[in-house]
Amino acid sequence: MDQKELDEVAVNQKENEFDELLPYSKIAKILKLVTDKKFTKTSVKLIQSSTTKFIKEISELSEKQSRIRSKKLDKDQTVIIQKEDVISAIQKGGKKFSFVNFSTEFLEDRFWNMEIS
Repeated sequence: MDQKELDEVAVNQKENEFDELLPYSKIAKILKLVTDKKFTKTSVKLIQSSTTKFIKEISELSEKQSRIRSKKLDKDQTVIIQKEDVISAIQKGGKKFSFVNFSTEFLEDRFWNMEIS
C-alpha cells in the first residue's frame, strides 16, 4: 500500500468512530481563511475527524466537571455546563489540550458562532 491508500484507510477508520461530523463546507471555509494552500479531500477528512474528536472529548470532560461541581453524579440528572467546567476540563486534559488558548475570546459564544463566508 502506498501512502495515499494508508491515509484513506486511516480516514475511513476515523470516520467510523464518530456518528456526527462537522460539515466539510464549514471546515473548508475555515481552512481557506487560514491559508492559501489547497488541501486534499483526505486532509480535510482528517482535520474534520480530529476536530470532532476534540469537541467530543472536551464536551465529555466538561459534563463530568459539571456533575462534580453540581454534585449531580447520576447520569439521569440534567446538568448545565458552564465556562468554568470547560476551563477545568481543558486544564485536567493536560498536554493533549495544551494548544488551547485560554483567552476570553476562546470562551465567548461569538467565537464559536461566527458566520464564515
